[in-house]
Amino acid sequence: MRLADARLLVLDELESNLDAGKFDLLNYILARRPKNCTVVLITHCMAMTTRGVDWIYVMKEGEIVEGGTHEQLMEREDGMYRALQKAD
Repeated sequence: MRLADARLLVLDELESNLDAGKFDLLNYILARRPKNCTVVLITHCMAMTTRGVDWIYVMKEGEIVEGGTHEQLMEREDGMYRALQKAD
């Protein structure tokens, strides 16, 4: 199977294996993926493509505590996502 044929792509902690050049290449590829391909990105790295995604879920202790776009989550002054962005 080729990436172009995938309908679902799950990337789990991918940043642990990427240098800066490969990180940029991944963003380039994901931005040009087919529109019918859903990408689930699991990461602890806040810089990992969080601004170009349709929806973000923030989990704490196995529970979803927030969800929204980057802009929506950054508007929450007491939000966990915003705090993590500021700390990163």
